[in-house]
Amino acid sequence: MANIDAQCEHVTGRFIQQMNAEKLLPQNPREQERIKKIALNLCAETEKRVQEQHAEDKEKALENWFFESHPEKAGNRRLRTKR
Repeated sequence: MANIDAQCEHVTGRFIQQMNAEKLLPQNPREQERIKKIALNLCAETEKRVQEQHAEDKEKALENWFFESHPEKAGNRRLRTKR
């Protein structure tokens, strides 16, 4: 699978900082830690989905390349004769 790094730790840290600056988070350290864990989990899920999509897209691209690069395919023969 692709090695995609969403930099979840960094992004989550920035999220917490910005939310604190806007005074949108409780000042209780336990609550902030809980919110950080939720944000990290969401980021990890997103990262996983992006990796899955990347793998699917890579597979489709390879399949398309394979079929388009073979002149024996009927459609390719037809196109070649029209040139």
